[in-house]
Amino acid sequence: LTQSDISRAFLLNGLCVIYLGPVLTKFVTRNLGDKKSMLVSLFIVVCALATFTLFGTIPAAFVTVILLGVAESFGVATQTSYFMNLEPVRDLEINKAIAYFSVMVNAGRMAGPIIFGVALSLGIRVGVGLITGVLLALLVVFVFVSRYSPGLDNYRQQNF
Repeated sequence: LTQSDISRAFLLNGLCVIYLGPVLTKFVTRNLGDKKSMLVSLFIVVCALATFTLFGTIPAAFVTVILLGVAESFGVATQTSYFMNLEPVRDLEINKAIAYFSVMVNAGRMAGPIIFGVALSLGIRVGVGLITGVLLALLVVFVFVSRYSPGLDNYRQQNF
């Protein structure tokens, strides 16, 4: 690919985030709520990466970039909202809650490129496929844990 084509892909991603973000955020949170919206966003990420893993072509890469932009357009807002509405977080001072969230976001931003680089050392499609599988597994674990979370129930009983 030329640098121009790569720039076009970044531009498509940015356009999805900027223009679709406000519209999709209102739509999905109103119809699905924060948790389900966040899960849909993460599922779109898994589908995007799976598209690249399965096809591995330039058009598949562009589809992946567009889908990642769509997922990011409403996913970031719903993740923040979901975290801030958790009961243990609501009991914290707002500055502490935001600090904890920022630490986790920045830890992900630091670890992400390292994990991605290690995965790509196995090959592009194999590495992206591995990341896709791990993300899907983590998504399933999150769905299970958040549905049956005795930790929050215990928290409610201890504080009320």
